[in-house]
Amino acid sequence: MKPIDFGIENDEWRHGQYDAVKWAMLIRDLGIMEAPTGSGKTGIATAVSNSEKRSIALTKTKLLQI
Repeated sequence: MKPIDFGIENDEWRHGQYDAVKWAMLIRDLGIMEAPTGSGKTGIATAVSNSEKRSIALTKTKLLQI
């Protein structure tokens, strides 16, 4: 699957990003993910939120709250 299939406007996944999306989709109860700067956290959150899964994204600054 490509990022566009999840509503992300990129042509390719970043390293590890698709694996993180697959992991998030498999979690049945509660999953917590932490990732470094530049790892594609926004893309992962977008993909999960555009799916049937319920999700909450916590950010440190108000600027990151979209």
